[in-house]
Amino acid sequence: MVLSTAGWRCLRSTTIRQLPRSLVPTTPTAAVAFTTSAATLDKSSKPNVKGGQGRNVQTGQQRVGGRGGPPTTESKSRAAYKEGERKQIRQRIVLSNTNAPPVNLGELTVEVSIHEPTVGSVFALAPHDVDKLRELQAFRRTQDWKFFYRPSTVMRKESLVLGEMLKEIQEGEKGACERVILSGPKGSGKSVLLLQAMSWALQREWVVINISNAHDLVIGHTEYEHDATSGTWAQREYTRSLLSRILSANHAVLARMKLSKDHTLNRIDFPAATDLAQFCQRGSRDATISHEVFTTLLEELCHAGRPPVLFAVDSLNFMMQNSDYHDQDYNIIHAHDLAIPRHFCDFLNGTRAFPRGLVIGATSLAGAPRTDAFEYALRGWKLPAYSKLDTRIAPSIAGAEVMEIGAMAEEEAKSLLEYCRVSGLLKEGRPLSDEQVAQRVAVSSGLAKELVAGCVRMLA
Repeated sequence: MVLSTAGWRCLRSTTIRQLPRSLVPTTPTAAVAFTTSAATLDKSSKPNVKGGQGRNVQTGQQRVGGRGGPPTTESKSRAAYKEGERKQIRQRIVLSNTNAPPVNLGELTVEVSIHEPTVGSVFALAPHDVDKLRELQAFRRTQDWKFFYRPSTVMRKESLVLGEMLKEIQEGEKGACERVILSGPKGSGKSVLLLQAMSWALQREWVVINISNAHDLVIGHTEYEHDATSGTWAQREYTRSLLSRILSANHAVLARMKLSKDHTLNRIDFPAATDLAQFCQRGSRDATISHEVFTTLLEELCHAGRPPVLFAVDSLNFMMQNSDYHDQDYNIIHAHDLAIPRHFCDFLNGTRAFPRGLVIGATSLAGAPRTDAFEYALRGWKLPAYSKLDTRIAPSIAGAEVMEIGAMAEEEAKSLLEYCRVSGLLKEGRPLSDEQVAQRVAVSSGLAKELVAGCVRMLA
């Protein structure tokens, strides 16, 4: 039955509820798309907050007390992190795994470093060296120490080259100060080779200075000020912590050396009778003189009759670019205008030299930039004509020997994989065959880190 418009006007006085359901007029509604989401309430349909409080107040109470009320005893008992505690947890390096089976290995001694038949074997770091290397921050978080019972490393052909170089410098057979840059792809083992060199230098009672990551010097996270004397920008707080690490790792050697003359640094007198350990200790406690103490320490180590020095820097790439710092006119400060990078580059290019020493810089591809100017300099190429590349990079590494670190040799890779097997990372009951080793080397491109990572992935 269909009613006309006039008919509907006649029925206005009649209650609609009394009409049949089919006669109740309906208004067209917009089509609603199908969804599985819960229906949302508009402002008119939202329930009122208890007590007349606003929504923001209720949310704030939930964040503080957990259920909209005042903080409970349980929430008060959960103490917040102390200052610097989260950074320590984030940067903590685990060097051993007590759940891994112990492996009987020889120690990475000085004798191993110059013995050619040891190439391709795995050696454990001596316990007394581990503590000093930890103080020098020679271990990296990206390395796989946490999977093994104790920190160990493979003796490679490049390790033998560095070991023989240290021996010749120690005995005075080689030049006054050798300069080396370790370059290669990510995961090839450059940082581990740097660690091996530091271990042998400590055993020979050298003075070891290590900048574990040049990234920390250029990212604009440390205090800095202009030093009018040297024309560089001093990073006093970082230098203070660097002196503390140098003192902890080389205390016995520094305590046997005295200052060559009287020094006055920022109106503080240091007589010639002061040993270098006390000198560094004063700089490690007072940031206002740390820059002057470190500069004087390098000068003292350059005098004749001093012990050999190993000056090492990891992630050298970060020193070969502009920094994130700005001067008073907001001009970008080049990394070579910072005091510590300037010192290292002066020793790396031979402008300054220790009587006996080794200066090593290791490149990095883990988040570090590889600028075109640095690539040209590593290969000894001249910059293209009319190019806008940085002209300060090539002179900063001039004369340094570039040692390319690539894939592991077959015997080195086999020793590393066998060590992973006996440490529980490979579920193989018998020694690996040459075919199995070749397969793993092919998949990982022979890179040390990828070989271990492949074992860990199969374990998972």
